Amino acid sequence: MKNNNLLFQFILVCSFCLAASNVFAVTYYCEPTKRVDPEKEWSKEEIKKWKFSTKLEDMGDKAVITRCSFSSKANKVTCDSYKVDHIERTPSPDIKKYYYFKGQMDLQILSGLHYVENNGRETIRWGKCRITSP
Repeated sequence: MKNNNLLFQFILVCSFCLAASNVFAVTYYCEPTKRVDPEKEWSKEEIKKWKFSTKLEDMGDKAVITRCSFSSKANKVTCDSYKVDHIERTPSPDIKKYYYFKGQMDLQILSGLHYVENNGRETIRWGKCRITSP
């Protein structure tokens, strides 16, 4: 009986640990309203046509950035994912900064779910995010 009680307690603790790790997972889906390259500022129509988007999966101590756009060669939206190397969080004001060092890219989620993305190759996008999963 004592072994069953210990097994039950162990399973219960493990369940709470798994549930707690998912509580802090957040997925942001971000679409730009502006994009600026060294050569030009993109129009809203161009931004819509090329279907730019960024997804950020924040799992607390790690995160993944997925950048998507329409590929005319593939004739569909294609995406690339990058594991975040470093995360900075400031509570006041509420700002989260995610860095991918190899690509010299960063993504900042600002108060009100506004975002700024620097792709590391002189292109800046900004707009608004929405939370797509708890």
